[in-house]
Amino acid sequence: MQTLIHDTSILQLRVLAPHVLGPHIPPPNTPQSPNNGERQHIVDRNVPNIVIYGETGVGKSSIINLIAGQKLADTSNDALGCTFQHKRYIVSLDWMSCALWDTTGLDEGTEGTVPARLAESNLGALMRGLAHSEGIHLIIYCIRDTRLTKALKRNYDLFYVTVFRKKVPVALVVTGLEHQQGEMDTWWNENERVLRRYGMRFDAHACVTTLDVDDHVIQQRRSDSQKLLRELVVRYSRLQAWKTDPSFISRVLPVFRTALRKTSSTGKPGDTASIRKVIVCDMAEDAPVEFSPGITAVWERFTARIGEGEYEFVRINRYALQLPTTRTLADIGGVDVGVLVFYTSTLLSSRIPPTDVDALRMFYDIADGQICPVIVVLRGCDDEEVARMCWADVASRHSNIQAYFVPFPSAADGKDTEAKLGDMIQGLCIEHVEVKPPRLNRRYSAGKRLLAAMMKRSLQ
Repeated sequence: MQTLIHDTSILQLRVLAPHVLGPHIPPPNTPQSPNNGERQHIVDRNVPNIVIYGETGVGKSSIINLIAGQKLADTSNDALGCTFQHKRYIVSLDWMSCALWDTTGLDEGTEGTVPARLAESNLGALMRGLAHSEGIHLIIYCIRDTRLTKALKRNYDLFYVTVFRKKVPVALVVTGLEHQQGEMDTWWNENERVLRRYGMRFDAHACVTTLDVDDHVIQQRRSDSQKLLRELVVRYSRLQAWKTDPSFISRVLPVFRTALRKTSSTGKPGDTASIRKVIVCDMAEDAPVEFSPGITAVWERFTARIGEGEYEFVRINRYALQLPTTRTLADIGGVDVGVLVFYTSTLLSSRIPPTDVDALRMFYDIADGQICPVIVVLRGCDDEEVARMCWADVASRHSNIQAYFVPFPSAADGKDTEAKLGDMIQGLCIEHVEVKPPRLNRRYSAGKRLLAAMMKRSLQ
């Protein structure tokens, strides 16, 4: 079991997946390409997976080579870019093997220089390769030491939010910091607030340099960067993986296609509308939680502001889950949900009550927990070790449930946790964007409808 500190300081508990190396794993530090067929993925399916993405030229290949301690990835590919293709490299670190997935051409697809259909096809190949393996343990978003732009936010949303649904830990790696004044981590201290303002939150970060020159200071920084990156990979490789399946892939690809249309549009005001929806299931109706001033989970439907955003909440209880008519997300009054929140009743003997576990499983299935982040609040739990034991017990019986588990102490001690829970909802909630057609297309559609109506009248 490992404890992660989320960017909102809420504990994210995940169960360790045992690391068992298969008998036919290739030698360490041997590059492996998914184009060799599905057999390669099946052979190495127990190897943890780290996905690395970012704009062309930010140094993704150099990051892989620095982690591996040798040249595996061709850095010229990162400089030239391509059509959102990927390569897979097996490296050996700290007596364990892991796979580093090098994705390229992300910004090509979002800028529209690569046809959306081709970008979607290549993304599907990447997702299927990951589905055949152990799962995804960490996403690394690489950026350069440059001014923060909307393009960084666009790529963050397209890959981490749209494709991986904020279900996987994400780390920011900033390259090109060999000449940073003071410590390299100073960049993070100076820019973290700006990243949050852009709506980008990370579970971890590393400020590094990959430059290999004959300079003692830069070489020391490079050595420190290698150590930092390796520790990051090893730490997250020991956590439970997030796994995809064909049904998830088939649902995500159309969303990705829509997102590509949005990012390639002009983005003028009025062309898009953000939707933030939260579905809450509270198993203890007599003890509502206040996660926004004056707003509790006993409401059936309401809106509230958290930070600078407005959220629409739909509240259901255990009885709603048991209704014979409750079979889909629409049955409980929600579509395009951004995050699910499940409150347990008070723990019994440091365990989640069996009825709560059954309700969580139903809630996860009905409310589409596979496709959006899930927060489980352990009411009456003020001990991290107890929270780990509770989650381990649930995961041992329901491995498909993947969630952020939050210890929630008694009411007397829980006010600070309530505020942090609000921050967590704000950070994890997926904003579903309604894409409106360009004005010219709207006029064309209106004219087409008018012509059809006139022809219909002429035939009457």
